[in-house]
Amino acid sequence: MTTCSKILSKTDTSKALSLPTKFFKYSLPSFNGGHAVSFKAKDESGFDWTFKCSTRKNFKCSTRKKGHPKPVLSKGWLAFVRNKKLKVGDKITFSVLDPTAAVPSYGVRAEKVQAEKVQAENVQPSYGVRAEKVQAEKVQAENVQADKVQEDKVQAEKVQAENDQAEKVQEEKVQAEKVQAENVQAEKVQAENVQAEKVQAVKEVKIFGAIFGYSPIIAPSIP
Repeated sequence: MTTCSKILSKTDTSKALSLPTKFFKYSLPSFNGGHAVSFKAKDESGFDWTFKCSTRKNFKCSTRKKGHPKPVLSKGWLAFVRNKKLKVGDKITFSVLDPTAAVPSYGVRAEKVQAEKVQAENVQPSYGVRAEKVQAEKVQAENVQADKVQEDKVQAEKVQAENDQAEKVQEEKVQAEKVQAENVQAEKVQAENVQAEKVQAVKEVKIFGAIFGYSPIIAPSIP
């Protein structure tokens, strides 16, 4: 039996600690015919505690109802209890760190079972509150994202409308310039036609005068 655990009773926390006889018989140093033996046990922080295991019949906590001596930890134990602030319901565990060693080394670990239970009870409500807070934050984030998507959509539609309007204005401008150019070209062609007709008329008058032997009076050219 290399480990032994026990939930502490009122007697354990106020007087002395009793543990199963097998643990002391097979795991602790031999009593060598005596009634007490001291040993050291290292706690989780690495500190060595010195305990005295006793089987004195006159010790109040060392005798069973039938009169058989029961090993208990007396010396050093209450100092350990005070240091670890152990209460009824907490857990203590002794262990043999190296059972094969010529001189066994021991470990002792205290667990604040009651404190952990209270903490767990306190954590559960806070976890529920935390979960609700996380859910609320998630919903808020989703709403913010939805608002942003809507704003982006509106902005995109606005930009698209402005682009469409700009393209329409540009098309109208190009069309107006095209019409203007066509009108200018038409006027130019018209003017050229008028001028050609005038030149042709002058030629005909000159030819007619040459045939009939007189010089026709030609009206001055009209610009």
